[in-house]
Amino acid sequence: MLILKRWFWYIYFYLYALMVGYVSVEFFRPESAVNFYYRFLLAFKPYFLIPYCLHLLYILVTLLSLLPFYSFFTGMPTFSRQFARWLFWIRLGLEFFGRSYDIKNLQALVHHNTLLPWIVGAAYLFFISGSYCAHFRYAFRREVSR
Repeated sequence: MLILKRWFWYIYFYLYALMVGYVSVEFFRPESAVNFYYRFLLAFKPYFLIPYCLHLLYILVTLLSLLPFYSFFTGMPTFSRQFARWLFWIRLGLEFFGRSYDIKNLQALVHHNTLLPWIVGAAYLFFISGSYCAHFRYAFRREVSR
């Protein structure tokens, strides 16, 4: 059972890392819709530099959060617990405030079908919930005193 559990985390980690890598590459690729969205907004008003920077920070924090996630199931320490805790809370906050492009896409889906954004949002939450659980368990687990 323990081997099955470990394989599950390895497979999930690599799938999640692929998704994070794809999102990161799409943000920086000049032909991507995300890049075009932010370039278009910045052309009209410099105020939109704030959502752009928040999205950039979200990507950097998400890439950095792969390390505590990997450490959770391998047992290899990467960060101090305090840093992992701060990283968890920053990541959680940026999940809500650093995703301007994705929120606009969900709003656009409402015009197509009112149920579709809820389905897409639930599928996304289902997919990322494992990484948040692993990060939380790594950052907030109790220290065992011997």
